[in-house]
Amino acid sequence: MLEHAYLGIREAERNLHPGDLPPLEALRRLAELTYDHHLGHSDFIRLVAIENIHQGRFIARLDSLRELNRDALGILDGVLARGRDEGLVRADVDALDVHLVISSYCFFQVANRHTFGHLFGRDLLDPALRDHHRAIIGDVVVAWLGSTPALPADG
Repeated sequence: MLEHAYLGIREAERNLHPGDLPPLEALRRLAELTYDHHLGHSDFIRLVAIENIHQGRFIARLDSLRELNRDALGILDGVLARGRDEGLVRADVDALDVHLVISSYCFFQVANRHTFGHLFGRDLLDPALRDHHRAIIGDVVVAWLGSTPALPADG
């Protein structure tokens, strides 16, 4: 089940053909695609959450998933490299950083829907907010990757 679940998002990323898009558009579209996928596949989110509760016991047996997810980073690496070559994307982040930011936001929307909703009175999956929340992750990724790196705190 884990293999099948991860295969779905990886196939969707490949089918987007991010290598054919301008770098910042590709990054935005990958972020939005992840958002759409996670909202449309809440079972995937639950499965991953449960696997983490079990400390990755089952995923550790699936070397195929390492390769599959390496491909996801390869897609991001290619887009980031093109963006850097064009002077559009900052150089101080790598594909795993980008994947982490996108995944964190998108995963949170589904995994924390009920607790966040109770605490703050907002349903993160409210259809009326979907376009707004989808745009946020695209905006965050594009603004972050297109910005100048912050100076170190001591410098």
